[in-house]
Amino acid sequence: MPNGHVNGSVKNLRKRTDGERLWLYRRVNDLTQEEASALFAIPKTTYYRVEIGAAKWPLDFKVPGVNHYTLGDLCALARRRHGKGLHGTADLMGCTHVTLLARENKSDPDLVKAWRRLGYRF
Repeated sequence: MPNGHVNGSVKNLRKRTDGERLWLYRRVNDLTQEEASALFAIPKTTYYRVEIGAAKWPLDFKVPGVNHYTLGDLCALARRRHGKGLHGTADLMGCTHVTLLARENKSDPDLVKAWRRLGYRF
């Protein structure tokens, strides 16, 4: 997002693009982009482009999703959408990048509250 500007529609974490669903699928299943592209039998560059929103999903079936995301997964999605990167977001949250990742992994309620204060909707 240009200059880190995040509009209201981006803050609604309930609505996800195909690329975000792929990214979350890969995150939840602990896959690399290479492993995910092999799983779906598509070129790695195509997979990458879909994940970042630069290409459409090339297969006939719907982009896979996950039935349930943790609040930590959605915090990671908020970080991704916020556009400041891991280190910038850690600075915003007043912690190190290692601590931020740990807080995401344990679905830290205070981290969820921090994103909510910034206007993100879970």
